[in-house]
Amino acid sequence: MLWGVIAFLALPVVADIAWRASTDVLDATGRGEWAFAAAFAFVFGAVGLYLVVRVADGLLRVYRGWADLKARTTVTGEVVKHHRSENANWFAVDPGEVDSVRAVRPGDDGRTPPRGTTVRMVITPHLRHVVSVEAVDGN
Repeated sequence: MLWGVIAFLALPVVADIAWRASTDVLDATGRGEWAFAAAFAFVFGAVGLYLVVRVADGLLRVYRGWADLKARTTVTGEVVKHHRSENANWFAVDPGEVDSVRAVRPGDDGRTPPRGTTVRMVITPHLRHVVSVEAVDGN
């Protein structure tokens, strides 16, 4: 939302104020108008393009989150990899019928199942949020 406010409310106001102030100075000096116009268009065009990309990214994330609100996918497989960093823990579950696996972050409790454990994991299909992880009996 912040990027949308900046892109569609603040940027036009700032560009208008900058344009008026700069053209007043250029009218007083009487030179360099075309170079200034080109530089002005480039700078504010680049800022505008950046903001449009940020807004589009935000809208895509909102769409993916909205689509994941009720959708769930269950994956059953063996925990094949762990990765721990200062900020996050990740683990990968191999269901057996895929060529590659993607790591996921554990659910709200933050616990990761031990490597080699067969688990049933419920995730959202788009954002791959882990809803639950439970060990499957019969290992």
